[in-house]
Amino acid sequence: MTMPSRHAARAALCLLLLTLIAGCVHVGSPFRQYPIPSSAPPVEDILTDLAENDGAIAGFRATGAFIVETPEITKRRFQGRVVYQRPHDLSLRGNHPVLGTRIFEMECRGDAWVIDIPSENQRFTGHGAAEFDGVEGVSVTPFDIAREVFFQEDWDAVAPDQVEMLRYSPRTQSAVLVVTRPDGFRRRIEVAGAPWVVTRSSLYTPEGELLSEVERGEYREVDGFRVASRVVSTFPLNHASFEFRLRGIEIDGDPYDPDLGRATAVE
Repeated sequence: MTMPSRHAARAALCLLLLTLIAGCVHVGSPFRQYPIPSSAPPVEDILTDLAENDGAIAGFRATGAFIVETPEITKRRFQGRVVYQRPHDLSLRGNHPVLGTRIFEMECRGDAWVIDIPSENQRFTGHGAAEFDGVEGVSVTPFDIAREVFFQEDWDAVAPDQVEMLRYSPRTQSAVLVVTRPDGFRRRIEVAGAPWVVTRSSLYTPEGELLSEVERGEYREVDGFRVASRVVSTFPLNHASFEFRLRGIEIDGDPYDPDLGRATAVE
């Protein structure tokens, strides 16, 4: 009687250990699905809110404080102005905090972009709007920043059957969704509502590598739209990060305002 009991106990212990190990791996997955309570909103409702807010903002302009750091650009803090227009036109100008002179500029327009750092006589240019192109000499292009930092998806074009809810909390009124693109890339988003807004967005390759992660917070109401005034983005594979603290936000800004400097100089 004793021996079978010991064998059974050992077998049960081994099974428990295997279950815990498998569970630990599963727990670490960013796509783990938890039980969804019946009070969770339909995915369609969340997509509608995102489309009516983010999708309706064609562009914006703002002043503020910015922090930029990439392998090519040492960590820089500056005051400046940013202008963005869908889908990926971007103008970012940073000025010296005392002298007001231009110390950093990043522009992309059409299929061309430029990064200019006058104080270090550095200038990078490129063409092509492919996502994460891996341009020689530049870890993250302005196209990647324009696409990922401000508005990550065209929510009008995302079908409900591309979206799966991973988690929902009635207490905090928050949810986690994963969007699977036709190309196999997956975007994990954390949303808060209602009305629903994105608080974190993470883009993964089909192989599961994290390409970018964006935190959006301190939302403000501007002309009836909800706009994040603090945006922090990281590109782990590229060792790059960007932080924006926006003030004076104006919706639907013109990206080619000559007051911004060199928007028309993109070659």
